[in-house]
Amino acid sequence: MKTHLFEQVICPKELYWLYTELLATHGWTINAHARPAPGIDRIFPTIGNLHIEKGFKWFEYFQGLVFRIKQKADEKNIGMNYNIERIFINATFSDSITKLHSDNDGERPVHSLLVFLTPVWQDSWLGSFKVDGEEYKFKPGNVVYFGSNEFHVGDVPIKGCPWIRLTANIVLG
Repeated sequence: MKTHLFEQVICPKELYWLYTELLATHGWTINAHARPAPGIDRIFPTIGNLHIEKGFKWFEYFQGLVFRIKQKADEKNIGMNYNIERIFINATFSDSITKLHSDNDGERPVHSLLVFLTPVWQDSWLGSFKVDGEEYKFKPGNVVYFGSNEFHVGDVPIKGCPWIRLTANIVLG
């Protein structure tokens, strides 16, 4: 599947609200898990992770966001499912450890959305997202849509970055 970028899906005021509310939500864990690239372990220590399940406070918000993204995909004639398999909110810091991984368990083809949730970001803070050899700069409110079997990784921000690099990883089935 070809990777697609949707720009400015979330407006700045909504991003400020979302960023503040998500970080204040209870239930964060310190270590994220992912399907690793060959020879790489599964745990990413020092990454904050909030798993949002059906019935959880934030699930309906993200389902609405997926419908909003699907409308943009339909306008570009890009086929996209809107059924959410899982949602992880990831918080990365300058000392976080991220590794090349995929989101697919190999049982069936699925797609992923990576949503840039930090409301303010500068290129000099790094934090880009790389999938299938292509780099997507961290731009607040943008969304990258890609095949979950593609290996991908997010750059950690530089030391002294004044914001937490917050993303939503939504897997569609």
